[in-house]
Amino acid sequence: MDADTRLRRALVLRDGAVVACFTKQRHVTHTVVLEPNGHAYTYVGPTGRPTRHLTPTALYAHVWMVDTAMRIRNRYVSCVSECPKLTPYVHRALIARSRRPQEIVYRRRGAFRIARWPKGPTYQTKGLWNDATQMLEIASIEGSARIRLHASGRIAFASFLVEMKRSDDEEGEDFVGNVPHVLVEQTLVLNTLPKCFAYPIAVLLAARDAHERELVTFDADAIERVAPDAAELESSTELPRNCAFIAQPSFRPLFTSPSDSQPLLSTRATDLTIETLARLLRTPTQTLDRAVAVHVSEQIAHVVGPDASVLIHHEQSGQAMTSVIEGIRGYFEVFAPHGAVAQRFTAETIPLRLEGFCEDVEQTQAIITRATEFARARQQETVVVSPLHHQSDASQEGSDGPTQVVETAETSIGRFRAFSDGRVRVVFADRTIVQVDKTQSHCSFIYRDGSQATCTTTAASPDQWQYLKAALEFAEWAFDTPEGRYEKHLQRQHQQLLIDKELQRITVRRELNGTTERGSQQAVEDTHGHESVPLSALSVALINQLQEQTQQHLSSVQALLTERDDSHSK
Repeated sequence: MDADTRLRRALVLRDGAVVACFTKQRHVTHTVVLEPNGHAYTYVGPTGRPTRHLTPTALYAHVWMVDTAMRIRNRYVSCVSECPKLTPYVHRALIARSRRPQEIVYRRRGAFRIARWPKGPTYQTKGLWNDATQMLEIASIEGSARIRLHASGRIAFASFLVEMKRSDDEEGEDFVGNVPHVLVEQTLVLNTLPKCFAYPIAVLLAARDAHERELVTFDADAIERVAPDAAELESSTELPRNCAFIAQPSFRPLFTSPSDSQPLLSTRATDLTIETLARLLRTPTQTLDRAVAVHVSEQIAHVVGPDASVLIHHEQSGQAMTSVIEGIRGYFEVFAPHGAVAQRFTAETIPLRLEGFCEDVEQTQAIITRATEFARARQQETVVVSPLHHQSDASQEGSDGPTQVVETAETSIGRFRAFSDGRVRVVFADRTIVQVDKTQSHCSFIYRDGSQATCTTTAASPDQWQYLKAALEFAEWAFDTPEGRYEKHLQRQHQQLLIDKELQRITVRRELNGTTERGSQQAVEDTHGHESVPLSALSVALINQLQEQTQQHLSSVQALLTERDDSHSK
């Protein structure tokens, strides 16, 4: 591997295929597409020309990229709910050529096919807690498998030994009757849990409940409370087998042209060709996001569940303490390494930093936004959820109706949502969240600093009323009939027309008054200049003043004429 080559992004699709994008020197892109069975891959170089190869005989320049994509496949193969029969792919040729021979151990053939988990009347809570990893942990009696449960109870990590597939010329090279095995690590989410790990996970969930309640021991009844079907689960289960033993080595036709009728990969959500996969890595869309089960980028993994939930964690988090983020229906919770909830927020109120998870502001925004896009793409699908999920099926079925969004609007003020049970929730631009109940008599506030307040709609303070008024106006519009909306629309148009006419009348009067005042001032100036001024340009007061002056002048002239006539008569 070149030192400049690094993994940029990897996708585990819902049919089990893996698409991994690698970059070299920031501009050169290499794409590796692992087929669902893992036995063959397609390489797309910088020129865009695809070539198909077998995984055990991968080219030397492809070994590191294929091995990286294969490890991602083996880690998240159990998260693909549409393909429950997919198992890890392990071939000795690939591991030996990827310079990881130290991970190979030799054990008796078939010794680790079955794992027997501890089962007794009672369990010691402290014995299942690992202080080093801050996780609940249980190991099989043979020591071939180990399960770790995060303290939040949302995600688990499994590690178990798998017999390796060898080439035909190596089948006879047994080491004193032993065959090579390798340790496979998997990430488990509880809504797509394999049946072979159901019993140990149920025990760990009961241990988590006992640990929170500070109980020293717990019994089988506690296990049945967290897993109703625990009595039917077997404590002795067969571990996942290596699918390399049943993989077909034959080649099938490779279709690369858009005119070809058969796609490269076919999923329930979409048909993907080489060109589509390349576009998926560059500019993801909602249609293509529907085909993604796991998204890995910058050591951050998004695991998309069949119920449109999204779990976000560090890709290598099975070995150390880490925080976990869970997103359900647009609401996110950040669980600290010790299991407590550190933060709660919505997709519209993303915090600047995630406690114990990510300190970069831009990366935080990108992580949550990507999770929201994946959840939105899967939200319309109905999938059966495992009974071991932390939320029961009954509670989910009861909440589907009331939480259904019947009307939404997004403006510069904020984002408005109306639910089928009559509630209204508004996320304003300053990150203030207001919720009005179905009776529109009580409301609750969550401010940007995390503080909360509740009040009635008639006793809201002036600061609260400016938020509440917008929410109530939206509620009145959202739950109205189409005829009522149209009637109110006509009323608003009529009111706006009256306002426009009144504003126009005021504007005209103002302009006329301004013209008269300017004309009067000009008339005064012209009068002082002894120039003729039209009578229409004079004000009433000025006209009266001129009339008085004219009358006085006429009176003085009349007096002079009278005196002149008197002198002549004498």
